[in-house]
Amino acid sequence: MTREGDRLDKTHKLSWAACMLLALNLGMLHSQQNGPAKPPGESKFTAVVANAIPPKTETIPLYEGAPIPNSKPTPDQESPGMWGSVEHVTRPTIQVYLPAKAKATGASVLVFPGGGYSGVSVTMEGAAMASFLQDHGIAAFIVKYRLPSDSTMEDKSIGPLQDAQQALLLVREHAKEWHLDP
Repeated sequence: MTREGDRLDKTHKLSWAACMLLALNLGMLHSQQNGPAKPPGESKFTAVVANAIPPKTETIPLYEGAPIPNSKPTPDQESPGMWGSVEHVTRPTIQVYLPAKAKATGASVLVFPGGGYSGVSVTMEGAAMASFLQDHGIAAFIVKYRLPSDSTMEDKSIGPLQDAQQALLLVREHAKEWHLDP
């Protein structure tokens, strides 16, 4: 490092130290005028930060423990596909992406990732879209729906539609809990 670089680095450190001392002095002055500081959990700053962080994403079985309609008894055959897709879906789920309270608009979107019925593109067409919507205050719900199959369904022509209807019903049932505009 050059002498000029050393001098700038020392100046930067001194400036930072001066800012920290000023902040400490202001904090002490504030506590002398307003009594003892509140515990960390009660500050306005903590509340603002907590409202700016979205809740953890959760995955829920689409039928919440009830029997899956139009399904034949088969073992779970789900397997990872190419580029973040999932193939052979037999146990549908819904992944909940709720926005931070500070950004929440009450709007919500069901996301049905594509895949040409050979898979469900949960990463590129699901999670990426849901994260974008969540960041803009919109609750997003990724539906990992069943893929038509004679080996897993009584009538493969209606399986994905049944999952779509169930997803809509489930989101409406939880609208109040998730702070969504019904």
